[in-house]
Amino acid sequence: VEYIQDTIDSYKELNGRSSHFEKVQGVNAMIRRGPLGVVLCLGPYNYPLNETFSLLIPALIMGNTVIFKPAKHGVLCISPLLRAFRSSFPKGVINIVYGRGS
Repeated sequence: VEYIQDTIDSYKELNGRSSHFEKVQGVNAMIRRGPLGVVLCLGPYNYPLNETFSLLIPALIMGNTVIFKPAKHGVLCISPLLRAFRSSFPKGVINIVYGRGS
């Protein structure tokens, strides 16, 4: 839970400007923060709880809808949490796809 809270807190600290230019060491860059639309998140097998939510939360905070495919190992552990998490959002914001991946 602490890991998830740290993820949320770090995204709250992002600069709120939608875009701005930066020049660092002679390189010009434009930073643009905004929704991409639909984001695919592939769940890892090695840390199914922490890494799942560290993928989902940033995508949702930025205003995207998510298609999430959990790893086949650990699906029984993460499924109840995903259902509870998904029920907190309007229908279609978090979409979960189960399967073998092949």
